[in-house]
Amino acid sequence: MKVNSGNSSSVQSSDLSSASSAKKAAQAQKAKEGSSASKVSQAPLTPEQATKAEISSKAKEMAQAKSIAQQTPDVREDKIAALKKRIAEGSYKVDANAVAEKLVSEHMQTAAAIG
Repeated sequence: MKVNSGNSSSVQSSDLSSASSAKKAAQAQKAKEGSSASKVSQAPLTPEQATKAEISSKAKEMAQAKSIAQQTPDVREDKIAALKKRIAEGSYKVDANAVAEKLVSEHMQTAAAIG
């Protein structure tokens, strides 16, 4: 295979001009992106824009749930009143077996979770 020196220089110069054009295009794109980014960052915000905040739908749901929870009493006073009445009348009986079963069950669940 024979390489002609005249052709190689013309090929090299065309390759260089293509590479140069590509480099210039990339630089122009970067400059364009940089100028648009600087316009965005330099644009002053109006007072309304500066103080505006948007709340997501999830945050709104959480706020609603919190409001409902705060309105709900911590103690079910109707149940307490009924229990007090039964104790006073002597009709409230504790099932010792049920209490023991519940204690053992809760202990086993706690031990399994730690375990």
